[in-house]
Amino acid sequence: MATSRLEGLPSLFSFFQFHFFLAFNPLFILSSAYPLVIMAYYDIALTHIGTLRQLGYSSVYNANDCKSRIIYAADAKSLGNMAKKPLVFFLKSYELDPGAIKAVAQNNGAFAFPLSDFVMGGENRPFSIAKKLGMARLFIKACKKEGARVILCSMAREEFMAPSERELVFFGLLLGMEEAKAKQAISIANIYLEKEKPVQEGTGE
Repeated sequence: MATSRLEGLPSLFSFFQFHFFLAFNPLFILSSAYPLVIMAYYDIALTHIGTLRQLGYSSVYNANDCKSRIIYAADAKSLGNMAKKPLVFFLKSYELDPGAIKAVAQNNGAFAFPLSDFVMGGENRPFSIAKKLGMARLFIKACKKEGARVILCSMAREEFMAPSERELVFFGLLLGMEEAKAKQAISIANIYLEKEKPVQEGTGE
């Protein structure tokens, strides 16, 4: 029996609550025809860890419990010497700084891109989100060039912000990533955030 390309559509309705670029909805609809390969996927969030675990992630890390491994910065340029440490960097702005990106890559760090930064609400308005999306796409392209690792996560603050693995993968597609790279980007958080597992050597590719 042929499989409909719309199969699994109801599972995507929860994501629509994000009010996140409705013009891209067809992309999510088509995603149901391409199930994820069985891998270990991880998320980083601020709240509703239990809800995310129920969505099938191997582990969900509470960002508040990982302060020694996570750095929050205004932009890449402001990282300074912190860029030389194998940590996860969350940036408020995605202004390009090739030197900082290269330093992070050479020292096995990773840049995190949280879906919550691109959700409508608060300071996030359609124009500001579109601008941030464009900057993030260029930043990820620079990460690819320099070999810096990228992590996709939700940083969920509310229960309705809890995405499935597939929805995070297609968030990656919106950011200009290839599907395989987007899947990889939700499968490496454990390398940095599992206390008993040291950061492994290697590039971001």
